[in-house]
Amino acid sequence: MDQGENPTLARLRPSGQFTEGVLVAGSVETFSRSSYSGLLFQTLGKLLKQRTRRIGRFWVGPAAEENLRLGWRLVTSASSPREYDLAVE
Repeated sequence: MDQGENPTLARLRPSGQFTEGVLVAGSVETFSRSSYSGLLFQTLGKLLKQRTRRIGRFWVGPAAEENLRLGWRLVTSASSPREYDLAVE
């Protein structure tokens, strides 16, 4: 979608299991803080932060964190090389 043609655009890309052992990160984003998209972005961000914790550059929920500790990969793209995986300590 073109942000210029949709100034109230907010985009939710949910995360999830791509294959066994691979989690793909999702995102919530908007290009505008005006009206509806700004309110939606702030509300979703607040809810996500209440239910997750930050690990590296990702906000990770309890089930995803457990899978990561079991050796699963968390990637932004299923084709990402392992050196870009989130490392859990």
